[in-house]
Amino acid sequence: SCAPAARILATQLNQAGNSREAGEVLRKALERNPDSGDLHYSLGLLAAEEQDYSSALRHLGKAAELLPRHPRAQYNYGLALQHVGRRQEAEQQLKKAHQANPDDLDVTNALLVFYMQQNSPLQALPYAERLLAQAPGNPELGQLVQQLRQQVR
Repeated sequence: SCAPAARILATQLNQAGNSREAGEVLRKALERNPDSGDLHYSLGLLAAEEQDYSSALRHLGKAAELLPRHPRAQYNYGLALQHVGRRQEAEQQLKKAHQANPDDLDVTNALLVFYMQQNSPLQALPYAERLLAQAPGNPELGQLVQQLRQQVR
């Protein structure tokens, strides 16, 4: 499979500011490897970077389906769903990512933010506590955990 080489080349092109060419490389590789979750993932990230959310959702959704044990695929799909206002699906994806990798601070933080935006202190609290356990000296997190505990009481 030429998928890894295509992804490396696309990354180099994108970093050099040639995102259109990077997309072409990935799309051509995807034609030869339609079931490559990694290629769908790379295309989805590229599309999200370019704010093409319909394409990002399509490719990240496919990546999340093809790579069920890849927490980053679930996480980025969840963020894309959240971005377009598909909240229930976003929550499911972010929770999947969290179950697959409970120590990923980005995923934990994304769930905390998600529940804060939903004004759900009860659901936000465990994620805030988990982050505080990872960074016990963080005063903002300490304050947030206290506020959430008071709201939940």
